[in-house]
Amino acid sequence: MTIKMIDDGVTPLYRQIMDAITQRVESGELPVGYQLPTVRELAAELGTSPGTVKHAYDRLAHMGIIEKIQGRGSFVVENRATLGGSTKAQALYAIDRLLNELEELGFGEREIRIFLDLKLRERAQPAKGRRENADEALSAIRRQLMYVEAALDLLFEEDEEA
Repeated sequence: MTIKMIDDGVTPLYRQIMDAITQRVESGELPVGYQLPTVRELAAELGTSPGTVKHAYDRLAHMGIIEKIQGRGSFVVENRATLGGSTKAQALYAIDRLLNELEELGFGEREIRIFLDLKLRERAQPAKGRRENADEALSAIRRQLMYVEAALDLLFEEDEEA
């Protein structure tokens, strides 16, 4: 299995392994039942430590993307995002992945709820702000039109008097 690793100090190597495998599972390149290389095989191929690959496999198993069977290996399991192809199933799968990642970062349920609430409010705010800005802009345009009308009335009155 070829995985291009970038040791840039930004994205951890285990995360790069996870992302590469997840992407291949989601694209169908790695079908259900596909046996992944052993931890040692993939570590040797990538030139990284077996602990790094094991960590990636453990996380993938926790996320439900692979199943680790002792003595047999690690296998791709059914991809919940593609079952039935429904957008609801894909949304729930994406939420599961997000929750797993936040838990991996050490956040608890309460903190996750706060983050989600803040982001939802943040997304709603620009729409509300745009509406308020549009209302303000319309009011300003109306005032300007009233000034223009008043100025035109004065010009016509001066022309009629002359």
